[in-house]
Amino acid sequence: MAGERHKPRRILHAARERHPNDRCGPFPTAAGLVAMTNLTGSAPRSGRLRRRVGVLLRGGILLIVGVVLVALTVNGTLWPNRWFAHRYPVRGIDVSAYQGRIDWPLVARQEVSFAYIKATEGSSYTDARFARNWKSVHETGITAGAYHFLSLDSPAAQQADHLFDTVALRPGDLPIAIDVECYGRYCAHPPPVAKVRKMVRELVVAVAAHYGTAPVLYATAGWNKRYLQAAFPRNPLWIRSILSPPFLTASGRWTLWQWSDREGVHLDGHGTARVDADVFGGDVSEFRRLLG
Repeated sequence: MAGERHKPRRILHAARERHPNDRCGPFPTAAGLVAMTNLTGSAPRSGRLRRRVGVLLRGGILLIVGVVLVALTVNGTLWPNRWFAHRYPVRGIDVSAYQGRIDWPLVARQEVSFAYIKATEGSSYTDARFARNWKSVHETGITAGAYHFLSLDSPAAQQADHLFDTVALRPGDLPIAIDVECYGRYCAHPPPVAKVRKMVRELVVAVAAHYGTAPVLYATAGWNKRYLQAAFPRNPLWIRSILSPPFLTASGRWTLWQWSDREGVHLDGHGTARVDADVFGGDVSEFRRLLG
């Protein structure tokens, strides 16, 4: 067809018109090829370099932020549970000889409504600072409670007698608490459920008979699920859950919640100490009904 034979010439002519200064028409010169090669080579390289720098900068910023967050969490400045725990008006701490000397009037001037103090462990151990702490805390407005750490290596009856010889409750004190958690070889190799429940039950019965009130049972989430839940419905539960609020199913609601093991409290006037922090799961009137 005639029109089709002349079409290439028209296209070439149009191309020549678009490049009036190019002697070779639409085809680049050698200098043009070199220039094009330099341009097509340098642009991708600079783009890749910018992307790499951007990735490194973002990674460095994320790393710095991560390190700062970890440091703030480790020293207790930033704690995941604090916002949830501070919704509860009755707040407290639990301590032992590990905290050293405690200035209880100083503690009372902070947001500390109650304190559980370690008294005994097993059938023979008495906390080295219990007697001093017990006497001093009662000289403040802080509501006091004593706790016993359950040993799986001595008879429950002997442990109860040791507790009774050490702790004399006063009107207005918190109920005795029994700390049921793993230690030593029992963390890697949990003991049989029947053994633990039998020992806890014997202690619960003995403590209730001696002091006239049901003891509080403290446990980690794992040991509560394995040994306590649904087995001791009449005993107030003190649950440890320091990374998130406690989520209980068959065990029902908690009474006390240990929400941190690094809360900052001034204990002796020499800086901030990191201690276990707790809240009561109700209001002030409900808290008073828990007391002896």
